[in-house]
Amino acid sequence: MRLFRNQTVATWVTVAFSVLVLGLKSNSSPAPLPALLLLALAAVRIASVYFAVWFYVRGGIFLTWWLVLLMEARNLLTFAGF
Repeated sequence: MRLFRNQTVATWVTVAFSVLVLGLKSNSSPAPLPALLLLALAAVRIASVYFAVWFYVRGGIFLTWWLVLLMEARNLLTFAGF
């Protein structure tokens, strides 16, 4: 936000950077991803990053941290062996 001085521009640059990282990660995989899967991953990434920035602007880092904790907690049962 300090770099661009505009909340909207900073939000969309953050979303674009996240999609760029997703594209780089998908290009580095040995097998190409199906187009629909890549499109679904991009849509979920866009939505999650947009809402993470939105929550950060509205409620600060603790609200964003709570959101990320809930999203990552879905993997907890897998790691626990269930």
